[in-house]
Amino acid sequence: MAVTAAEAKARIVELGASSTKAVGRNMAFEGDSVLVTVIVKNVGAPGTLGVEGRVYVDNALYDKLEFSEDEELEAEGVGYFTARFEMPDEDCRVVARAYHRRDSRRALPSDDIAELTIHLPRMIEKVEYPEEAFPGEKVTIRFHIKNLRSERRYTTVTGLVNGEELRSEEVLKLEPAETDVFDLRFTMPEKTEVRIEAWVWQCDVVGEPWEKMQTWPGTVRRKEVPERRGEAPIVITEREYGERWEPEDWKLLVIGPTATWRQEWGSGKLYATFIRIALMRPRPIPGATTTRVCGSPTRGRAWR
Repeated sequence: MAVTAAEAKARIVELGASSTKAVGRNMAFEGDSVLVTVIVKNVGAPGTLGVEGRVYVDNALYDKLEFSEDEELEAEGVGYFTARFEMPDEDCRVVARAYHRRDSRRALPSDDIAELTIHLPRMIEKVEYPEEAFPGEKVTIRFHIKNLRSERRYTTVTGLVNGEELRSEEVLKLEPAETDVFDLRFTMPEKTEVRIEAWVWQCDVVGEPWEKMQTWPGTVRRKEVPERRGEAPIVITEREYGERWEPEDWKLLVIGPTATWRQEWGSGKLYATFIRIALMRPRPIPGATTTRVCGSPTRGRAWR
Protein backbone atom coordinates (compact mmCIF):
# COMPACT_ATOMS: atom_id res chain seq x y z
CA MET A 1 0.00 0.00 0.00
CA ALA A 2 1.44 3.34 -1.00
CA VAL A 3 2.02 6.05 1.57
CA THR A 4 -0.07 9.16 1.00
CA ALA A 5 1.47 12.59 0.59
CA ALA A 6 0.21 13.54 4.04
CA GLU A 7 2.00 10.55 5.58
CA ALA A 8 5.20 10.78 3.53
CA LYS A 9 7.47 13.34 5.13
CA ALA A 10 11.26 13.44 4.93
CA ARG A 11 13.06 16.33 6.58
CA ILE A 12 16.67 17.28 5.91
CA VAL A 13 18.36 17.69 9.28
CA GLU A 14 21.79 18.67 7.97
CA LEU A 15 23.47 19.39 4.64
CA GLY A 16 27.25 19.81 4.48
CA ALA A 17 30.23 19.48 2.18
CA SER A 18 33.94 18.89 2.76
CA SER A 19 37.20 18.30 0.93
CA THR A 20 40.24 16.38 2.11
CA LYS A 21 42.53 19.16 0.82
CA ALA A 22 40.83 22.21 2.34
CA VAL A 23 40.56 23.40 5.93
CA GLY A 24 36.97 23.72 7.15
CA ARG A 25 33.57 22.73 5.82
CA ASN A 26 31.81 23.97 2.70
CA MET A 27 35.15 24.85 1.10
CA ALA A 28 37.16 23.16 -1.66
CA PHE A 29 39.95 23.90 -4.12
CA GLU A 30 39.42 23.68 -7.87
CA GLY A 31 39.50 20.06 -9.00
CA ASP A 32 39.05 18.65 -5.48
CA SER A 33 36.69 15.76 -4.87
CA VAL A 34 33.91 17.26 -2.74
CA LEU A 35 31.95 15.01 -0.40
CA VAL A 36 28.32 16.10 0.10
CA THR A 37 26.60 14.66 3.20
CA VAL A 38 22.85 14.84 3.82
CA ILE A 39 21.22 13.71 7.06
CA VAL A 40 17.50 13.00 6.63
CA LYS A 41 14.88 12.25 9.27
CA ASN A 42 11.67 10.35 8.63
CA VAL A 43 8.96 12.50 10.22
CA GLY A 44 6.14 10.52 8.64
CA ALA A 45 5.08 6.90 8.37
CA PRO A 46 7.63 4.06 8.01
CA GLY A 47 8.95 3.92 4.47
CA THR A 48 11.86 4.40 2.12
CA LEU A 49 13.82 7.65 2.19
CA GLY A 50 16.22 8.90 -0.44
CA VAL A 51 18.01 12.03 -1.65
CA GLU A 52 18.58 13.58 -5.06
CA GLY A 53 20.63 16.67 -5.81
CA ARG A 54 22.12 19.10 -8.31
CA VAL A 55 25.16 21.37 -8.43
CA TYR A 56 24.78 24.83 -9.98
CA VAL A 57 27.31 27.46 -11.11
CA ASP A 58 25.79 30.91 -11.75
CA ASN A 59 22.33 29.29 -11.74
CA ALA A 60 23.35 26.94 -14.58
CA LEU A 61 23.39 23.18 -14.01
CA TYR A 62 26.97 21.98 -13.45
CA ASP A 63 26.53 18.38 -12.26
CA LYS A 64 23.94 15.88 -11.09
CA LEU A 65 24.63 14.21 -7.75
CA GLU A 66 24.31 10.45 -7.45
CA PHE A 67 23.60 9.80 -3.77
CA SER A 68 23.99 6.52 -1.97
CA GLU A 69 21.10 4.02 -2.04
CA ASP A 70 17.71 4.70 -0.47
CA GLU A 71 17.15 3.52 3.10
CA GLU A 72 14.20 1.84 4.78
CA LEU A 73 13.43 3.85 7.89
CA GLU A 74 10.89 3.58 10.67
CA ALA A 75 9.04 6.65 11.88
CA GLU A 76 11.51 9.13 13.45
CA GLY A 77 14.40 7.16 11.94
CA VAL A 78 17.47 8.98 10.54
CA GLY A 79 19.30 8.19 7.30
CA TYR A 80 22.74 9.29 6.05
CA PHE A 81 23.30 9.90 2.32
CA THR A 82 26.50 10.90 0.49
CA ALA A 83 27.58 11.90 -3.00
CA ARG A 84 30.72 13.33 -4.64
CA PHE A 85 31.50 15.82 -7.40
CA GLU A 86 34.54 17.68 -8.71
CA MET A 87 34.89 21.28 -7.57
CA PRO A 88 34.65 23.80 -10.48
CA ASP A 89 36.85 26.88 -10.87
CA GLU A 90 34.39 29.13 -9.03
CA ASP A 91 31.93 29.02 -6.14
CA CYS A 92 29.01 26.67 -6.65
CA ARG A 93 25.63 25.92 -5.10
CA VAL A 94 24.38 22.49 -4.01
CA VAL A 95 20.62 21.84 -3.88
CA ALA A 96 19.44 18.62 -2.19
CA ARG A 97 15.91 17.21 -2.07
CA ALA A 98 14.90 14.44 0.31
CA TYR A 99 11.94 12.22 -0.52
CA HIS A 100 9.80 9.54 1.16
CA ARG A 101 8.38 6.81 -1.05
CA ARG A 102 6.82 3.35 -1.02
CA ASP A 103 6.04 1.11 -4.00
CA SER A 104 8.10 3.42 -6.23
CA ARG A 105 5.75 6.34 -5.62
CA ARG A 106 7.27 9.59 -4.36
CA ALA A 107 5.85 12.41 -2.28
CA LEU A 108 7.90 15.60 -2.21
CA PRO A 109 6.76 17.93 0.56
CA SER A 110 7.95 21.52 0.29
CA ASP A 111 9.99 21.44 3.53
CA ASP A 112 12.51 18.79 2.43
CA ILE A 113 14.71 20.98 0.20
CA ALA A 114 18.02 22.43 1.39
CA GLU A 115 20.93 24.17 -0.29
CA LEU A 116 24.39 25.49 0.51
CA THR A 117 27.19 27.37 -1.24
CA ILE A 118 30.64 25.82 -1.53
CA HIS A 119 33.41 28.40 -1.74
CA LEU A 120 36.84 28.36 -3.26
CA PRO A 121 39.34 29.10 -0.45
CA ARG A 122 40.44 32.74 -0.16
CA MET A 123 43.92 32.61 1.34
CA ILE A 124 44.41 36.39 1.28
CA GLU A 125 42.78 37.60 4.48
CA LYS A 126 43.86 41.25 4.20
CA VAL A 127 46.05 43.50 2.03
CA GLU A 128 47.60 46.70 3.40
CA TYR A 129 48.98 49.27 0.95
CA PRO A 130 48.77 53.03 0.26
CA GLU A 131 46.18 54.15 -2.27
CA GLU A 132 48.42 57.08 -3.28
CA ALA A 133 52.19 57.59 -3.43
CA PHE A 134 54.62 60.26 -4.66
CA PRO A 135 56.85 59.46 -7.65
CA GLY A 136 60.08 57.95 -6.35
CA GLU A 137 58.47 56.86 -3.09
CA LYS A 138 59.04 53.33 -1.82
CA VAL A 139 55.72 51.46 -1.68
CA THR A 140 55.10 48.33 0.41
CA ILE A 141 52.17 46.00 -0.21
CA ARG A 142 51.61 43.72 2.79
CA PHE A 143 49.64 40.49 2.37
CA HIS A 144 48.16 38.55 5.30
CA ILE A 145 48.04 34.97 4.00
CA LYS A 146 46.30 32.03 5.68
CA ASN A 147 47.15 28.45 4.72
CA LEU A 148 43.78 26.85 4.00
CA ARG A 149 45.27 23.56 2.88
CA SER A 150 44.96 20.60 5.23
CA GLU A 151 48.74 20.04 5.20
CA ARG A 152 51.84 22.16 5.86
CA ARG A 153 52.94 23.98 2.71
CA TYR A 154 55.62 26.43 1.64
CA THR A 155 54.01 29.76 0.75
CA THR A 156 55.17 32.93 -0.98
CA VAL A 157 53.86 35.90 -3.00
CA THR A 158 54.97 37.34 -6.36
CA GLY A 159 53.68 40.30 -8.34
CA LEU A 160 53.90 42.38 -11.49
CA VAL A 161 54.04 46.19 -11.28
CA ASN A 162 54.64 48.42 -14.30
CA GLY A 163 56.28 45.50 -16.14
CA GLU A 164 58.57 44.78 -13.21
CA GLU A 165 58.46 41.35 -11.59
CA LEU A 166 58.35 41.41 -7.79
CA ARG A 167 59.10 38.60 -5.36
CA SER A 168 58.50 38.52 -1.65
CA GLU A 169 61.56 37.92 0.50
CA GLU A 170 59.43 35.62 2.64
CA VAL A 171 59.14 31.93 1.70
CA LEU A 172 57.51 30.36 4.75
CA LYS A 173 56.24 26.91 5.63
CA LEU A 174 52.78 27.41 7.11
CA GLU A 175 50.83 24.96 9.22
CA PRO A 176 47.17 24.32 8.32
CA ALA A 177 45.10 27.42 9.21
CA GLU A 178 48.27 29.38 10.12
CA THR A 179 48.53 33.04 9.02
CA ASP A 180 51.67 35.06 8.23
CA VAL A 181 52.75 38.27 6.48
CA PHE A 182 54.36 38.64 3.04
CA ASP A 183 55.61 41.94 1.54
CA LEU A 184 56.09 43.18 -2.01
CA ARG A 185 58.02 46.43 -2.53
CA PHE A 186 58.48 48.76 -5.49
CA THR A 187 59.31 52.39 -6.29
CA MET A 188 56.42 54.54 -7.49
CA PRO A 189 57.06 55.59 -11.11
CA GLU A 190 56.14 58.84 -12.86
CA LYS A 191 52.67 57.63 -13.83
CA THR A 192 49.14 58.71 -13.00
CA GLU A 193 48.40 55.27 -11.60
CA VAL A 194 50.05 51.87 -11.37
CA ARG A 195 48.17 48.60 -11.70
CA ILE A 196 49.35 45.74 -9.55
CA GLU A 197 48.72 42.04 -9.99
CA ALA A 198 49.91 39.61 -7.32
CA TRP A 199 49.75 35.84 -6.89
CA VAL A 200 49.88 33.53 -3.89
CA TRP A 201 51.92 30.39 -4.51
CA GLN A 202 52.34 27.15 -2.57
CA CYS A 203 54.31 23.93 -2.88
CA ASP A 204 55.00 20.89 -0.70
CA VAL A 205 58.79 20.89 -1.15
CA VAL A 206 61.03 23.79 -2.18
CA GLY A 207 62.41 22.98 -5.62
CA GLU A 208 59.20 21.42 -6.88
CA PRO A 209 56.80 23.36 -9.16
CA TRP A 210 54.77 26.05 -7.38
CA GLU A 211 50.97 25.92 -7.45
CA LYS A 212 49.08 29.19 -7.98
CA MET A 213 46.50 29.53 -5.19
CA GLN A 214 44.99 33.00 -5.56
CA THR A 215 45.26 36.21 -7.60
CA TRP A 216 44.94 39.76 -6.26
CA PRO A 217 44.65 43.01 -8.30
CA GLY A 218 45.18 46.53 -6.99
CA THR A 219 45.94 50.11 -8.01
CA VAL A 220 48.17 52.85 -6.55
CA ARG A 221 47.59 56.40 -7.80
CA ARG A 222 50.20 59.13 -8.05
CA LYS A 223 49.97 61.60 -5.23
CA GLU A 224 49.92 65.14 -6.53
CA VAL A 225 51.78 68.00 -4.87
CA PRO A 226 50.04 71.37 -5.22
CA GLU A 227 52.28 73.98 -6.84
CA ARG A 228 52.50 77.42 -5.24
CA ARG A 229 54.55 79.24 -7.85
CA GLY A 230 53.88 82.98 -8.10
CA GLU A 231 52.14 83.14 -4.74
CA ALA A 232 53.32 84.79 -1.59
CA PRO A 233 55.36 82.61 0.81
CA ILE A 234 53.47 80.75 3.52
CA VAL A 235 54.36 81.31 7.13
CA ILE A 236 54.20 78.20 9.27
CA THR A 237 55.03 77.78 12.91
CA GLU A 238 56.87 74.93 14.53
CA ARG A 239 53.50 73.66 15.83
CA GLU A 240 51.94 73.71 12.35
CA TYR A 241 54.93 71.84 10.97
CA GLY A 242 54.54 69.20 13.67
CA GLU A 243 50.77 68.85 13.20
CA ARG A 244 50.46 68.96 9.41
CA TRP A 245 53.76 68.32 7.63
CA GLU A 246 55.73 66.04 9.94
CA PRO A 247 52.98 63.33 10.16
CA GLU A 248 53.18 63.05 6.35
CA ASP A 249 56.96 62.42 6.60
CA TRP A 250 58.01 65.89 5.42
CA LYS A 251 61.42 66.85 6.85
CA LEU A 252 62.90 70.32 7.24
CA LEU A 253 66.49 70.27 6.03
CA VAL A 254 68.50 73.35 7.04
CA ILE A 255 71.18 74.16 4.45
CA GLY A 256 72.09 77.66 5.58
CA PRO A 257 72.94 79.62 8.76
CA THR A 258 70.68 79.17 11.75
CA ALA A 259 68.65 82.05 13.19
CA THR A 260 71.31 82.70 15.83
CA TRP A 261 74.10 82.83 13.26
CA ARG A 262 72.01 85.03 10.96
CA GLN A 263 71.70 87.69 13.62
CA GLU A 264 75.46 87.80 13.86
CA TRP A 265 75.87 87.87 10.06
CA GLY A 266 73.37 90.69 9.55
CA SER A 267 71.59 90.30 6.18
CA GLY A 268 72.62 86.66 5.63
CA LYS A 269 69.74 84.49 4.34
CA LEU A 270 68.55 81.16 5.60
CA TYR A 271 67.70 78.64 2.89
CA ALA A 272 65.62 75.61 3.79
CA THR A 273 63.82 72.99 1.82
CA PHE A 274 61.11 70.54 2.68
CA ILE A 275 62.29 67.13 1.45
CA ARG A 276 60.06 64.10 1.66
CA ILE A 277 62.25 61.12 2.53
CA ALA A 278 60.26 58.23 3.98
CA LEU A 279 63.23 56.46 5.55
CA MET A 280 64.87 59.58 6.97
CA ARG A 281 64.32 60.07 10.70
CA PRO A 282 63.20 63.51 11.91
CA ARG A 283 66.01 65.59 13.36
CA PRO A 284 65.66 68.61 15.68
CA ILE A 285 66.19 72.02 14.07
CA PRO A 286 68.25 74.20 16.42
CA GLY A 287 66.78 77.64 16.86
CA ALA A 288 64.00 77.15 14.29
CA THR A 289 60.69 78.66 15.39
CA THR A 290 59.03 80.25 12.33
CA THR A 291 59.66 79.46 8.66
CA ARG A 292 58.37 80.98 5.41
CA VAL A 293 57.85 78.49 2.59
CA CYS A 294 57.11 79.14 -1.08
CA GLY A 295 57.16 77.08 -4.27
CA SER A 296 56.66 73.32 -4.42
CA PRO A 297 57.89 71.11 -1.54
CA THR A 298 60.83 69.97 -3.67
CA ARG A 299 61.78 73.44 -4.87
CA GLY A 300 60.66 75.65 -1.99
CA ARG A 301 62.88 78.08 -0.21
CA ALA A 302 62.40 79.71 3.14
CA TRP A 303 63.77 82.89 4.48
CA ARG A 304 63.36 85.25 7.40
